[in-house]
Amino acid sequence: MVCLTAGLHTQLKKGIIYSQIYSKLQPIRSDKMAKKDKIGFDTSAIPSKGKVGWVIDIVYEKIGSQWKIKKINNFTITKQNLINYSSNETLSFFKMLGGTERRDFKYTQYGYIPARIVSINPDKTIKHMWEFYYGQEGQSYKYYLAKYKMEKEKQKLRK
Repeated sequence: MVCLTAGLHTQLKKGIIYSQIYSKLQPIRSDKMAKKDKIGFDTSAIPSKGKVGWVIDIVYEKIGSQWKIKKINNFTITKQNLINYSSNETLSFFKMLGGTERRDFKYTQYGYIPARIVSINPDKTIKHMWEFYYGQEGQSYKYYLAKYKMEKEKQKLRK
């Protein structure tokens, strides 16, 4: 590393611009970093086999100016499902179609990974919210599932 730094220092004295230095450093970047850029978060600590956690999928429908809960689903998630749902490529694809995508992160036992994804369709009538629960914390997903179901029942009673 010292030789690399010294070499860059001499190249800076020669007047090489930073973009040229960056292009020389580009091959040095690890595959892990390139993969992280593609996915958007580090997946190395997530187990490859079996379930990683649980997902609560809440579907909202816009009625007037308010979002009302239409349907609530829950299911287990694997590492590949998590990557498919929340990678940078997936989010940018749906943004290109005209949707609105938002991804929130939190610290878990697997690192700093997505906790919630909110997706609104292009005509702004349906909204999906996926909440992710991992590992030990995943045991509490039943509490949140019950909470959302109660909220849905309250909305029915208000009608």
